Amino acid sequence: MSDLKKTNNKLMSHEKERTNFFADVSHELKTPINVIYSADQLLSQQLKNPNLDLSNAEKYTNCIKQNSFRLIRLINNLLDLTKIEASTFKVNLENINIVYSVENIVDSVVDFIKSKEINIIFDTAMEEKITAIDEDKLERIILNLLSNAVKFTNPGGTIFIDISEDDNNTIISIKDTGIGIDDSMKRKIFDRFVQIDKSSTNNSEGTGIGLSLVKSLMVLHDGDITLESKVGEGSKFTLYFPNKIVKSDHSKDSAPPSIRSYNNKIERIQIEFSDIYQ
Repeated sequence: MSDLKKTNNKLMSHEKERTNFFADVSHELKTPINVIYSADQLLSQQLKNPNLDLSNAEKYTNCIKQNSFRLIRLINNLLDLTKIEASTFKVNLENINIVYSVENIVDSVVDFIKSKEINIIFDTAMEEKITAIDEDKLERIILNLLSNAVKFTNPGGTIFIDISEDDNNTIISIKDTGIGIDDSMKRKIFDRFVQIDKSSTNNSEGTGIGLSLVKSLMVLHDGDITLESKVGEGSKFTLYFPNKIVKSDHSKDSAPPSIRSYNNKIERIQIEFSDIYQ
């Protein structure tokens, strides 16, 4: 096969992925909007009823809220990827205790994950590791990977989170006992327009841009992410954050929970997990 033909086939394949991606994005935008509209109509009817059923009203408002979060998540991801592509997206590095931060993130989603009948285990040989990280982006990375693990892990399965280090990096691994990813998909899992087969997910949806965003956020940290996976056995994503310290007056050995609003944190979690049906 000539180089020209190979290039043409590659371009055609990429264009097909782009077309499928935008079709999926359109579907992802349309679906929650339709659900929100329908729930609003039903709620309006309920409110006109003198014998208002509060349980039904609450169900409709929760439905509106979750699908609003789905829209926020999708739009945030698209905007951030656009900024990254335009080199206008910045990370704000601070010297933080990454062990404390990750443990805090994991603790915040334990109840939700257990409600899906999935076990979650956090393990670390270190109690403290100060390194330069954008803590907001770290939270987004971890929540994205945990959300992904929940989608592809059946009830009774387990998600493992581990923190270790080598000479150059702080290493965070998130491993699940889910369905795994086949070799053909592994090679392009972090590409912009690639999506894992929806039929494989556990009662959830997605656009396929989450892992691309995670990869981009790791690159902005001068770090890396790798994937090990075997169909039927599960997947393991490993994050490599370079060990470095920045000159800053805002270093945090361990940020107390009060520094970041509890309600805002709950909302951020709900947004990142919004494409997993309650």
